Amino acid sequence: LQVADQASLHGISTSTHTVQQILEEAARLLKLLWRVSLPLKAAHGTAQGTQDEGMKAEIFRLRKKLSEQEKKLHSTVKRLHSTNQLKENMEKVIIDQLVLTHDVLKKARGNLE
Repeated sequence: LQVADQASLHGISTSTHTVQQILEEAARLLKLLWRVSLPLKAAHGTAQGTQDEGMKAEIFRLRKKLSEQEKKLHSTVKRLHSTNQLKENMEKVIIDQLVLTHDVLKKARGNLE
């Protein structure tokens, strides 16, 4: 049972670390996209003006969406960090309990001998 718990905790730890790496990479890529998505200034004209307004609206919509995604990513990274801390604390408690159990069993064995 204790070995299964440790294997389960290790699996959670590995999964958490992988998700955190993916989220950090996604955040990095979003920042790069943000930098290169700024529009070039177009020449002023009637057709260009209409196109520019459409592009500006689309850019505003995309920036808003990107900002929301960045907030979600930061929130997820914070939750992952706190979950990872909790997992580490649980591992420490389990290890301490195993050490205590081992010591008790060792004393019991000594008493039986």
